[in-house]
Amino acid sequence: GPLQLFADRAFAAQLNDAVERADVAYGQMMYRDALKVCFFELQYALGSYRVAVGADKTQASLSKMHKDLFTRFLETQAIMLSPICPHTCEHIYGMMHPGETIMNAKWPDFEPVDEGLLEGAKYLDDVMHRLRVSKQNQKGAKKDAEKPNAARMYICEDLPEWQKISMSVLRENFDAESRTFPNDLAKLVTAAMPAELKKKMKKIMPFVGMVRDAAKEQGETALDRTLRYDEKEVLTENMELIREQLGLVQLDIRSATDTGAEDVTLAGDALPGRPTFAFHKIDSS
Repeated sequence: GPLQLFADRAFAAQLNDAVERADVAYGQMMYRDALKVCFFELQYALGSYRVAVGADKTQASLSKMHKDLFTRFLETQAIMLSPICPHTCEHIYGMMHPGETIMNAKWPDFEPVDEGLLEGAKYLDDVMHRLRVSKQNQKGAKKDAEKPNAARMYICEDLPEWQKISMSVLRENFDAESRTFPNDLAKLVTAAMPAELKKKMKKIMPFVGMVRDAAKEQGETALDRTLRYDEKEVLTENMELIREQLGLVQLDIRSATDTGAEDVTLAGDALPGRPTFAFHKIDSS
């Protein structure tokens, strides 16, 4: 059937990505890389998928996974791992296809990888990790009755002006062939900032350094800060999952430009792909 849930679509994208990368790894005889992709990364993706659809509670809850997608995962992983652990994979494949051998199986078909879904899944994983860590570090709530059970989250739907200027300077001064920047990059960025933004230099320079290092490693793609997924859409579609995993009775997702006075500074720190949030206590009775 159709993949209606975000978790279904994300897991399918991760499976397509694994097949493509494993094919490249085997072709280059990089068997350690193939094992990493086919087993370790796919098992992690499966674990995250089970949690997302609520299939991690009991054996009966396994039925919450998309049947066709899970069947495809089992067969695909068995075929991809068969050069490394043939006997186990032969057993699994034989259970799925009685009387047939995995030796005659073709390499799994895969669809073009949806990079937006892959990045959206990583974004959701990162947001939930940051929420967990932040909630665990909340101080002054020793009793359960005092612990926060609600959160406000602020998403930045456009680059702040200082980041736009920084990215413009970085792009203008990047040598794509050698993947280098001029030695006076910091001075160039500082000079480009209007007077009212120079007070943010303690925030600007670490950002410039992060993008500079990424560009040296990844090339020009690191200088494109455009998100390939819709933050609000990803968070809204996974609202129930976030609330359940964090033990929240309420989660408000707001634009960084739509905030109350108490959160002006917090909202101002939000960046595309990196929301900010604040926990608080509400009466859930």
